Amino acid sequence: MRRALTAAIAALTLTAAGTTVTGAPGQAAPTGWGRPQPAAATPTPGSPGLGDSYFPDYGNGGYDVGHYDIRLRYEPATDRLSGTTTILATATKDLSRFNLDFALDVESVRVNGWVAGFARAGDHELVITPARPLTKGQQLTVVVRYAGVPSQTTVYGYTAWTRTADGALAVNEPESAWWWYPSNDHPKDKATWDVSVSVPTGVEVISNGVQPRDPLPEPPRGRQPHRRSRPRGRRSGPRTTCSAADIRRRAARRPRTVRRAAGDVKKGPLLYLRR
Repeated sequence: MRRALTAAIAALTLTAAGTTVTGAPGQAAPTGWGRPQPAAATPTPGSPGLGDSYFPDYGNGGYDVGHYDIRLRYEPATDRLSGTTTILATATKDLSRFNLDFALDVESVRVNGWVAGFARAGDHELVITPARPLTKGQQLTVVVRYAGVPSQTTVYGYTAWTRTADGALAVNEPESAWWWYPSNDHPKDKATWDVSVSVPTGVEVISNGVQPRDPLPEPPRGRQPHRRSRPRGRRSGPRTTCSAADIRRRAARRPRTVRRAAGDVKKGPLLYLRR
């Protein structure tokens, strides 16, 4: 009885001292026993801007983009653009959510293969909430599927997408990317990119960068690729431009093969679609 009472008093004393003993009698205490352990960092939202003195809500914080893979389908007759953009990035802090700059309607978002939540905020912010919090240094693969009519989509009361009689072009600065692919739209975040556009036969796609291969036939359409394999200059972010138009009308005016466009200097991809 005395032995049992002594054991009970010893257990009570240890509990009152704020410690917990685990393991079999005589077993060494684990490393750090009795010392407070550092708490894990709590994931927080990435900032909806990079603090630019002229455009404070442009760009986004919490991650760094390495590459954009932009795959589009364009219908000149209706100006409808649909696409999937895959973004390869690295988290620069523990993130509960993060933003992209984009204006078209989003159909779905996946982060590292998991379905992610998304919502609109402000004039051009796409807020993405991954299924699991992201940790600093983690590699991210963000896949965004979307569609819309860029010429009918306005931000700040205007559209940077110009519809022409035989196609369209997106060549404006500082706003252009929002109307055809989601991005971290600020010169501080440089990246490489691939652009490929599926268009009807007879429509030509012009973008800056180089053509890594010949256009791929997709009867009655064709897919035309462009690539920029080096990050842009020190002042350039995802300032991309693209256009498409009917090459049958204008083939006599210009060479049909375009390896680089004027916007290649200090910009991201350019897009020009015409016949």
